[in-house]
Amino acid sequence: MPNEYNNEGELLFVFGASDDGQNRIGLSTTVAAIQVGTDDKIYVLDSDKAQIQVYVPTEFTSLLHEALELFAKGRYTESKTPLRKVLEMNNLFDYANMAMGKAYQQEENYEQAMKYAELAKDFDGYSDAFWEIRNKWLKDYMVPVILVVVALWILKKLLGWLDRKKGILRAPKAVLEKFKNLKLVKQIGYMFYFMRHPLDGCYGIKREGRVSVLSANIILVVGIIFYVINKYFCGFLLKTVREGSFDILSDVGILVIAFVLVTGCNYLICTINDGEGKLKDIYCSFIYSFSPYLVFMPFIFVISHVVTYNEVFFVDFATLFMYAWIAILFVISIREINDYSVKDTVKIIGLTAFTILIAVLLAFIIYVLWAQVFDFIQAIIGEVVYKIGG
Repeated sequence: MPNEYNNEGELLFVFGASDDGQNRIGLSTTVAAIQVGTDDKIYVLDSDKAQIQVYVPTEFTSLLHEALELFAKGRYTESKTPLRKVLEMNNLFDYANMAMGKAYQQEENYEQAMKYAELAKDFDGYSDAFWEIRNKWLKDYMVPVILVVVALWILKKLLGWLDRKKGILRAPKAVLEKFKNLKLVKQIGYMFYFMRHPLDGCYGIKREGRVSVLSANIILVVGIIFYVINKYFCGFLLKTVREGSFDILSDVGILVIAFVLVTGCNYLICTINDGEGKLKDIYCSFIYSFSPYLVFMPFIFVISHVVTYNEVFFVDFATLFMYAWIAILFVISIREINDYSVKDTVKIIGLTAFTILIAVLLAFIIYVLWAQVFDFIQAIIGEVVYKIGG
């Protein structure tokens, strides 16, 4: 199957294929030689068929060749004309979008360069253009931002001084304090204490009733919302899904099912291994173990929009640190809620993972069997309808 590449070794086109016995034009059985003519036509000798296949450039191909030639000569502005025509024929052609982005980059039109780099999924080109835009923004607004921060700091100090002298913030503080003392607010805010003091935090969940199922459910819902927002709206350089592609219901369903499965399997294993934890305690402690996610994810989301490709490791490091913290809290929760030793905790985690695997395999088998039963019933109904209709 012939391929065409540019001067940098990037794939442009794939054309032709092996003949499947139907003797279709453009397909070959055994390619013995290939020759490119001065007119850009490609001549392919098929030794089995004793014939020469001639591949003639289409208008699309000719326009792209023209754009590449102009770009290679440094005539970037001129190369945009044939590139626009190429994109009019196929606006999803990644290489044309990439070349257009590079042309705008050479013209120092970085906003347009970013636009086309994003369409082409050209992370390097996007990062280079964003670097220039960010530098310009910092030059234009760094001093005003610093002045605003200093002004806010001075205002804070001034309000604090006036409050101590005149009590001007007494009423707002009273309202805020009343809000903070609401039972549900205190239960949700307990996650900050749980993060920093997991041993005492687990004791508070198990013995003191410091949290409730409602507060845990609220934290779970907020965590799912953060996950969905970060997945679909994070910075382009860190996005793992196709732009404009959404499958939110599936994401939410998978997260809920996974959490229920982990909690249920762990509770069953702990119950038959002398664990002291109640289902409510295990459920709440697991959810509160994900507190670092709610704290770190908003910052990671913001950072993902302001880093370049060379700085992505900051986000990767923060994400790794966050998940490591969650894993530690998760292990501590299993140990403290059930009053296990370290050895028993490791055993319980292994048995829980094995139980989850068995549950998933069982669900898959049931799904396959039910699908076959459904197809069988559907076939019978179709046959009955056909007989009645006949």
